[in-house]
Formats: sequence, C-alpha cells, structure tokens
Amino acid sequence: MIDYARVHDYIITSYSSYKDDPTIALLRKDNARGYDNLSLMVSVAPTFGKYHPQLMVATQMQNLEVQYRGETKKMNSPMTIVRFNNAINLPFDSWLNADFSWRSAGDTENIHLAQSWQFDISLYKAFWNDRLTVKLACTDLFGSIRQKATIYSDIREIYLDKRLDTRNLELTVRYNFNPAKSKYRGKGAANDVKSRF
Repeated sequence: MIDYARVHDYIITSYSSYKDDPTIALLRKDNARGYDNLSLMVSVAPTFGKYHPQLMVATQMQNLEVQYRGETKKMNSPMTIVRFNNAINLPFDSWLNADFSWRSAGDTENIHLAQSWQFDISLYKAFWNDRLTVKLACTDLFGSIRQKATIYSDIREIYLDKRLDTRNLELTVRYNFNPAKSKYRGKGAANDVKSRF
C-alpha cells in the first residue's frame, strides 16, 4: 500500500508569547502550513500448517516545517512501524496468539516521538460450535509501553515522558444465544438482469 497526501490547513497545537511577553505562554490551536505526507506499507500472511504468522512493515514520512525559537525547523524524520503477529491453531479448537509491535523514533505533525515496543499474548478456546468462547489475554506483558514525546512550537519545546500502567490481564467469556443461520431461500434477482444482457 502506498498513500500520498498533500495536507492543507492542518490544525496543530502551538505555544506562543502572550502579548509579546516572553514569560507567558499561550497554548492554542493553529493551522499549519501545507505539507506532504507519504505512507508505505507491506504486509505478508503465509500459512505453515497450523502456524499463521503475519508480518507488517510500514513507514510514514512527512515534510513539515514549523517555527521554533525564531527559526524554521524541519519535522521530517521518518517513522517506521513493525508488527509481527503469530497465531497457532492448537488442538481442541483453541488458538494461541503472540503479537509483537515496535515503532521507531520519528516525527508526526510538530511532535517528535521516541521509539516504543509492546508484546501481547492470548489463549482462545471455543466450545459447542462457537456458542461459547473463552479468551485469556495479557497485553503489554513486559510493561514496555512508554510515551516519550517532544512538542516543538514557536517559543519553546515541551517534553513528555509518560510511564503508563498498560500491563493488563483480561478474561473474556461470551455466549451466543442465537447463532445466525442463513435463512435465505430465494433466487438472486440479478440473474434475470444478467440474462437480459
């Protein structure tokens, strides 16, 4: 997949001096200058018997200039995302999933993001022809998710470092009381139209 966009009047968060007083910062939403954005993505999902891996690699590049401390700063560091999902079909109609994702450092809008990664694992089991399903999942198994970002604006930069408590153990039980069955017994109306042509 390749996607190119020319973005006009995009709204970004900016900080500027309030009434030319350098000691007071005014936080506001401004329209950014027009900029180019290019995204590339490749995804492969082969099957090896009961093993179903999926690899996705994507990169995003922008060509944005912002005003920072009286100078023009280019925000054009590309950002790459890698996702490697693994699904294994186990006996007794159950599945084991182990998913890894990684994002490189890079720029998005007027924000520079640090790299981040995550590992999730889950076990899924279906009973009685999918009437009952049970899923046990652990997201962010190693507690690795961190949000590190630097926002560049007119008069200053703001640095954020969030250590989030995103590790989560979750048990989901679902029961389907009325499984959908196809009750359509008619003939396709399009067949008459096709035969006329």
